[in-house]
Amino acid sequence: MSARAHPIVRGGRPAWRHRGPHGASFETFDALDLDDPFGPRDVHVLLPEPEEAARGDVSLVIFNDGDTTFWSGGVGRDTWDVAGTVSRLRAEGAIAPLAVVAVHPTQRDEEYTHVDWRRGRAPWGGLDRYAAWLAGTLVPWLHESYPWLTRDRTRTAIVGSSHGGLAAFRTATSHAAIFGVGGCMSPSFFSGLDDLDHGLARTPIERSDLVHKAAPVLADPELRPRLWIDWGMRRDGGLHNSVVEALAAARGAQMVELLAHRFGARVARIGAGERPPRDAEVIQCVDAIGGHGEPAWRHRTELLLRAFF
Repeated sequence: MSARAHPIVRGGRPAWRHRGPHGASFETFDALDLDDPFGPRDVHVLLPEPEEAARGDVSLVIFNDGDTTFWSGGVGRDTWDVAGTVSRLRAEGAIAPLAVVAVHPTQRDEEYTHVDWRRGRAPWGGLDRYAAWLAGTLVPWLHESYPWLTRDRTRTAIVGSSHGGLAAFRTATSHAAIFGVGGCMSPSFFSGLDDLDHGLARTPIERSDLVHKAAPVLADPELRPRLWIDWGMRRDGGLHNSVVEALAAARGAQMVELLAHRFGARVARIGAGERPPRDAEVIQCVDAIGGHGEPAWRHRTELLLRAFF
């Protein structure tokens, strides 16, 4: 924590207000305890400018993997540098005012997966409890604690990558009354279908539990969240690119086709150097040089924010 950080109380919970990357203002909650089924966790809030907050109705974007959202951390010891992206886009007038909430995982594999897809070799399958906590506890607490946040679902997003991208899809489609936008970067839609050791299975994605549970919402144009689904085409550099990103690409493409043809969503297909149209319900982004890691997700975050905010 910065030496210039000073303690505050927000929403009845102790926090630290401090300056972070790019001079951005943050409030950090260490071990925030809000009846979380997985225990207390760290949460960072990137604040809008004071005059923006004073006007109210500020968009809300929640990121999974909050330990890499603003600072280097996580498995890859790298960062999305979302504060830098937001700062630059706001200076350009490219996006509306927003607050970014970075939620640290405590038991990542369990929190971000909806099925026990590793056959009991590790704890998995707690995603529905995590999603219910985000929608039913964290978001209401944020609204109460930061009254200038929007209540508009179309400007409330959940974003993540890999398992975090899977978690974003499941959360947005399970709690569509809260989240009108889901950002799914290199999402692990293959969880419960494919094996990392044996590659792509024959089971089509429409037969997955992921789609089965989401189908009523996806079929309702009034409730269906807008979705960002992307993947990279790099296959060098180890297991994550050659296996995990390959599976993310295959199942991501299947999901987009399903959304277009079964559910009638308006799909825009772009590359990582293109800006998507603003009226698309689903945006597919294929990154020709992107791999399974923070540098690619950092770049594509800018496109997502431009598209939806």
